[in-house]
Amino acid sequence: CAMAGRRRAENPALPSLLDDEKLSEWLQVNGFKESHIASIYRGLFRAVQQHFGEERAGGREEIQQEGALPPWEAISSLLGSKQLPRGLLELLPHAFSRGHLSLVDRLDSSDGVTTKLVFQLHDGHRVETVIMNHDSRTTVCVSSQVGCAMGCKFCATGTMGIIGNLTAAEVTEQVAYASAIELSRGRSPPRNVVFMGMGEPLNNYEVVKAAVRAFTDSCRFDMQRQHVTVSTVGVIPRIRQLTQEMPGVSLALSLHAPNQNLREQIVPAARGQKFSELIDALDEHLATSRRHSRSLRGLMVEYVLLAGVNDSNVHAHELGKLMQGKSVMINIIPYNPNLTADLHGYEAPSEEASRSFGSVVMEYGLRVRLRHEMGQDIDAACGQLALVPRDSYQAAGTRMGDSPSHGAPQGTSGKDIEDLLAPTSRSKGGKPKQGVVKRKAGTSPPAAEPAHAPASSTSGPQPAPVVSAPEENTPDAASSEGHAEGQPGSSGVVVFSILVAAAVLLVGGLTALQRQNRARLDLRAMGKSPS
Repeated sequence: CAMAGRRRAENPALPSLLDDEKLSEWLQVNGFKESHIASIYRGLFRAVQQHFGEERAGGREEIQQEGALPPWEAISSLLGSKQLPRGLLELLPHAFSRGHLSLVDRLDSSDGVTTKLVFQLHDGHRVETVIMNHDSRTTVCVSSQVGCAMGCKFCATGTMGIIGNLTAAEVTEQVAYASAIELSRGRSPPRNVVFMGMGEPLNNYEVVKAAVRAFTDSCRFDMQRQHVTVSTVGVIPRIRQLTQEMPGVSLALSLHAPNQNLREQIVPAARGQKFSELIDALDEHLATSRRHSRSLRGLMVEYVLLAGVNDSNVHAHELGKLMQGKSVMINIIPYNPNLTADLHGYEAPSEEASRSFGSVVMEYGLRVRLRHEMGQDIDAACGQLALVPRDSYQAAGTRMGDSPSHGAPQGTSGKDIEDLLAPTSRSKGGKPKQGVVKRKAGTSPPAAEPAHAPASSTSGPQPAPVVSAPEENTPDAASSEGHAEGQPGSSGVVVFSILVAAAVLLVGGLTALQRQNRARLDLRAMGKSPS
């Protein structure tokens, strides 16, 4: 992607206070200790908490006028308590700006839990960011580029082409805005970030790396590394680099097809990638992730379902065989209509077809989720970000200035990246514990089968029933999505497999057992940002 590294015009204004590299350089040039940067950021983010949260919980939202950071008076007041040199405090407001993004539009979805922000950059270009509220946390989907060079056929952003890269400060300021908005709503700051907005993150690698450093810095956004997810269409050298340089950060691979030929039709950038090399890079990441983390977080594989294109049972079996034995979560995303529907004639499959596709993939012992999109009515769902003119969605959502009600989320059943990549609970011996799947009273527990063994071809594919997953924020919820290290299923599967084999010998009812031995995994809807 030769155009991926295109540079935008330099910002003639003062550097952003969120630019840690410029701040560090300024401290050194002016004879101040570089260690002061930690105190500056502690004071700055404490000022954000006070200004937008403690003093305004439940009050008016004025972020569009003020910006993501408080006025200098509020910042200086907090910094003054950090025992910083007086000269530093006097010079800082004259050397740095409080940010470079201008919030020019904001849409609140009718779902009550999704907000899309439209920012104008210093050079007039615009990018979009999505805030997704869940019961106890908030996820922010950030953009890393203006436009995108990858040209995925189902993605509205891909129709823009690549215009340029964002800076690390522009990426982190998106989350700073989201933090200010959430604090003003009386909620906690976001604790999850997904690089699934506009652009291919790994084509702006160094900036993404710097932004990840800011998000996981205890003096700034203070997020856990596993709560930061980088999505990629598959820039193979950069995947390998991320694996080594950002251990613990979650990775999502936008696959969308189970073979090279079909993938090239959907993702034109795949023409320069060998499918086998992409899968090798995936395997290397999984192996390294296991070494760096006790949790079996694995990797998420995103698969947009396009009716009549990549959603047949043949494709499902091919995907299952491709991923069989890998510690991955298959995230099935029914196509979200956007301007590419007119360009390529794409349509979304029915929910029944989507669930059937997932059921087939589950036969190969894989974890599967069917995504429930959030913010589709304001073009904030997967594949919809492209700065669509406001008239196309004005009637659907609530616009900036309309004073929407921002109480607690109203019963969203969606799940975010944190649910999908939940760590596996472990027993005292350090081994993963078998998850518990809830079932209705009076029903028999499903017999387990080895996760590596798909259903017998003699009986044909049988859809797996949908069951309720354990409640989130419980040990069972975490363990139900994990797998034993080096195995596609958990260690308890082996024990149950022996019991199943014994039952076959005693009863001889192989056909009956096959109906019981279906892998059961929740295809319940989850919420997620656009890619």
